[in-house]
Amino acid sequence: VKKEPIDPTGAGDAFAAGFVYGFLDYMSQNKDNCGITSHALKTSMLWGCASGCCCVGIDGASRPPEKKIIEQVLTGVQAVNEAESVKPPSGER
Repeated sequence: VKKEPIDPTGAGDAFAAGFVYGFLDYMSQNKDNCGITSHALKTSMLWGCASGCCCVGIDGASRPPEKKIIEQVLTGVQAVNEAESVKPPSGER
């Protein structure tokens, strides 16, 4: 769903906060992992992008986006990724 941005103020800070949250959350759930994996970075980037995306939909930077809204964006991204992974190869439609 495309929406027009309302205010980009704080989007970079929201990205950074989401990235750190995604990284720490991933690492806390994968304590066996002894290093930074590509999956940890992908999870962190997704959280950062979703947080920044949600931030531009709010007027001003004094109110951060709610976690449930960010999770809804992530659910949408996951659905798109799953749909992309089952597409037939080019020319086989």
